[in-house]
Amino acid sequence: MSIGIAGGSWVGSSAVADGDVIFDRGFLRDGGQALDLARFEAAPVLPPGTQRLDTFVNQRPVGRFDVTIEAESEHGPARTCFRRDDLPALGLDLRRLPEQERVQHLLAADCVDLRQLDPNIALDVDVSALTAHLAIPQAYIGRLVRGMVDPQDWDEGITAGFVGYNASAFRNQLDQTGGHDRYYASLNAGLNVAGWRLRHNGTYSRAEQGSEYQAGSTYAQHDLTALKAQGTLGEYFTPGDLFDAMPFTGVALASDERMLPDSQRGFAPTVRGSADTNAQVSIRQAGNLVYQTTVAPGPFVIDDLYNTGYAGDLEVTITEADGREKTFTVPYASVSQLLRPGNSRFSLAAGRYRDDQLDAPPAFVQGTYRYGLSNDLTLYTGSTLAENYLAVLGGAALNTRFGALGADVTRSQASGLPTQVQGIEPRMRGQSYRLTYSERLDATGTNLAIAAYRFSSEGYLSMANFAALKGSDFPTLYRERNRIQLDLDQPLGDSLSLFVNGMRQNYWDRSGTDTTYQAGIGKTFGWGALSFSASRTRQGGGNRRDDEQTQYLATLSVPLSFGERLTGAYLRTSAAYTDSRDRSLQTSLSCSAGETGQLGYSLYQSSNRDEGQRGETRGGSLQYTTSPVALGFSASSGEGYSQYTASARGTVLGYGDGVLFSAGQGETMGVIEAAGGKGARVGSGHNSHLDGQGKALVTGLSPYRRNEVLIDPKGVSDDVEFKVSSQVVTPRQGAVVKLDYPTTIGRAVLLQVSGEDGGSPPFGAEVLSAAGEPLGMIGQAGLALLRIGEDPGPLQVRWGGEAGQSCRLVMGEPIATDSPGDMPRRSARCLAGA
Repeated sequence: MSIGIAGGSWVGSSAVADGDVIFDRGFLRDGGQALDLARFEAAPVLPPGTQRLDTFVNQRPVGRFDVTIEAESEHGPARTCFRRDDLPALGLDLRRLPEQERVQHLLAADCVDLRQLDPNIALDVDVSALTAHLAIPQAYIGRLVRGMVDPQDWDEGITAGFVGYNASAFRNQLDQTGGHDRYYASLNAGLNVAGWRLRHNGTYSRAEQGSEYQAGSTYAQHDLTALKAQGTLGEYFTPGDLFDAMPFTGVALASDERMLPDSQRGFAPTVRGSADTNAQVSIRQAGNLVYQTTVAPGPFVIDDLYNTGYAGDLEVTITEADGREKTFTVPYASVSQLLRPGNSRFSLAAGRYRDDQLDAPPAFVQGTYRYGLSNDLTLYTGSTLAENYLAVLGGAALNTRFGALGADVTRSQASGLPTQVQGIEPRMRGQSYRLTYSERLDATGTNLAIAAYRFSSEGYLSMANFAALKGSDFPTLYRERNRIQLDLDQPLGDSLSLFVNGMRQNYWDRSGTDTTYQAGIGKTFGWGALSFSASRTRQGGGNRRDDEQTQYLATLSVPLSFGERLTGAYLRTSAAYTDSRDRSLQTSLSCSAGETGQLGYSLYQSSNRDEGQRGETRGGSLQYTTSPVALGFSASSGEGYSQYTASARGTVLGYGDGVLFSAGQGETMGVIEAAGGKGARVGSGHNSHLDGQGKALVTGLSPYRRNEVLIDPKGVSDDVEFKVSSQVVTPRQGAVVKLDYPTTIGRAVLLQVSGEDGGSPPFGAEVLSAAGEPLGMIGQAGLALLRIGEDPGPLQVRWGGEAGQSCRLVMGEPIATDSPGDMPRRSARCLAGA
């Protein structure tokens, strides 16, 4: 059913005059008493309150928003309104509306009825689909960027501390030397205070030789919203988009692309054109529709296409209102350096190179900048400066009909270098040239990417090379000379695909060439999948046979079905053969069990021949995921040995109201609180449930994106009802946000209501709490289903606004039920004098 606005009130859209719904009182009488049905004729079909509705503007989806429905009152008619902060996300340009003084007065309220802003704005709600459709004149539509979330809605969260851990214990039992135990744990700890995120990560290991803790990095980070960037203090890494990433200790400021809407991330060309009428613009890529919108007559600009990598040129079709069509093509290929026209990215870092192996790591300053000049050209530059060292980079990325191309050159110069290192002179100067290319061949569907070809002259030194030379008496250098990488993906029909990828590089400081490449083909069938691949690796050593290995691998995967209790079962067999005549054959069976697949296990058997020695190995693993922790256990045995492993993974978080545990991990998290909600499942398909206090920790939220957090009440006590089971939150990176889910706690009881004259209140009469909140309705035969506590206070029944159309509800004695599992029943009398 669809409802709309008529005369300021919500009514059924199927009505005839002014949208009114009229009931014939002659057909609706209860005990000879006519019913007052006015509230059903004029009140909203959706109950008053806040509803989350999928919202469309001019038939275009813009997201899910909170829509508040207010019932008619003495202060005004019924209405619906949106949050004031959501209006920009709806695409409404408030500056274009007429009567700005009245508009600003209406905007003073937090909830704004769009129809009051302008009578030409229409709103229609589809109750069955829970959708809201807005029709806004094109003249009032501003720049509506797909996926945009107003930074005012970014939630920095609460003060909280956490530790994410992944711990394992290993035991190897050898027949000849006995048992050997090892322990390992990786930690990711954090503390959030006033928008600052303090982070530390490290690893702990213990073996027979002793124990060791290695600190990875420790830093503090804060959002710089206006710059769409992150500010960082401490031990961190420089970005690796132009220069190689470097560990350092200091301060950094760098663009954070995650703060941009998905439609502004990466590279996609701007589509420009002109329409003669109200026209529909369709954009296809490789035959697939990727974008469609309606534009007004005149020039138009579409600059919010999602980044799809190097997936082929765009075919743009303009369909005019009279049926005429115009088609043109926009080239689209991408490399990592490309940016959308007018977009930019920057980074600044200052500090000291971080390497525990160096005695005196140098201090440095580094900066980079990229700018999208047009659809076809992005320019970028950067520089690294240290005492006795300078590197300057300049380059350009092109989007052409023949693919995307990026080319840059980096020139370095260094002085004061140690002369005892072979190939190093006191002063070094050189260049490094890099070329990147990607393309999709539409005729064959081939994706081709030469990820990088780089040549560095003998005098070129990277910052890492320079730091090793200046900070150590006996540095080990690997100065790259040539490097080329190729990736190719070729579909051969609907179910057959071919891939080839490889890498080859050599160095100035040692002989030989490192080579790695592999090729394979895969085919899917109705009963499973089959694939073949071949790979070759060579690690330096010139042409020596001992440094080279070729391997051939065949894999067969077949899904199995064991009924509803065991799901996701697969039987996999793989056979491998090397050019040194080593062979291996492995067969494994894996499946999962439980309502959400929380229990997983696998068994395997393998046999191999290595350097003439034959051996067999058998083993299995078991994983069990609970709300607070994920546990694992595995065991295997072979000729003369056995091995056992136990593991635990999860997150512990502490905040002002307690300590929570979760089997998941991730920096951006949510704390859920729902009084009495013990046992409710969080999200869909996850194994997280509300604990005994009605709390849960949700990990892995997406920063700067709308995250819908659902509560499944299944498993909750019958005495608890969730008023809200879904909330949307947009956390900042690393934030711990708090989500409160209000509940009503009370015994569900079926009341048998009778009046003073022995009859019952009219069918459809409302039952109200002492505060006037609706609790339920009187049904047939005077039955009312309510959720009330032990002492609900005075209740009222009302079926009209006139005198004598209400009564006071007084609880009576419990009524015996047929079965212990039946809903409790209780008598009640409705007395005059409410």
